[in-house]
Amino acid sequence: GFIGDDGIKSYNDYTLEVDGAPRRITGRYLTDELTAHAIDFVRRHRAAPFFLHLAHFAPHRPLGAPADRIKTHTDRGVSLQTATVYAMVEILDHGVGALLTALDELGLRERTLVVFASDNGPDPLAGPRFNHERRGAKYDVFEGGIRVPLVFSWPGTLGAGRSEFPAHFTDLLPTLAELCGLGRPALSLDGVSFAAHLRGAPPPVAPLRAWQWNRGVPNYTHNLAVRDGEWKLVRPPQTRNKIDGDSTAA
Repeated sequence: GFIGDDGIKSYNDYTLEVDGAPRRITGRYLTDELTAHAIDFVRRHRAAPFFLHLAHFAPHRPLGAPADRIKTHTDRGVSLQTATVYAMVEILDHGVGALLTALDELGLRERTLVVFASDNGPDPLAGPRFNHERRGAKYDVFEGGIRVPLVFSWPGTLGAGRSEFPAHFTDLLPTLAELCGLGRPALSLDGVSFAAHLRGAPPPVAPLRAWQWNRGVPNYTHNLAVRDGEWKLVRPPQTRNKIDGDSTAA
């Protein structure tokens, strides 16, 4: 975990909690540091079943990346701020590749389910960037804010394919439990398993989905979306700051 309310000072100056103790790290790019920890974890636990949750900080603010990586994108006419974000994503991509290579070298690739996802759409405060021409961004509930990549990779078990099933993060627990042969957890869950769909079966019926975000106490009159089948109802956002009273916007 990160130490301090401000998260990190920069991607080359930060404090991590490692084995319960704070560790100040300078001069090592944060994304590379987290990748190294992940690969070390896999190597140490390769002889037994393991679960690894690698939650990269990039490309979150404060923006920062090596100058040569940024130059690759500014040379193409991209603004400095956006080029920095793309460089950060490029380094993250390289790290994910290094982790997959480690699984290959250890003979674990076909025994390991890899799930890749993002948390939300791009941060508008970090500059404009590609978002598949979807409306909105981080902080709101339009498609550009909540529709993100979700990739499952398990060579030898899951075939290649693409799905339009509107998966939600609440679906991951029942899906992973079924894929691991554990059955459905004995809990009241909002999500549904789409494990059979990953194996080629038709998608399940998606339950009603809901999203809401604002700073402070949740308020359903502001920045709310509900999806039921092919229909989506949106109460639009008014501000990224704490809202004052109910919104009447439709």
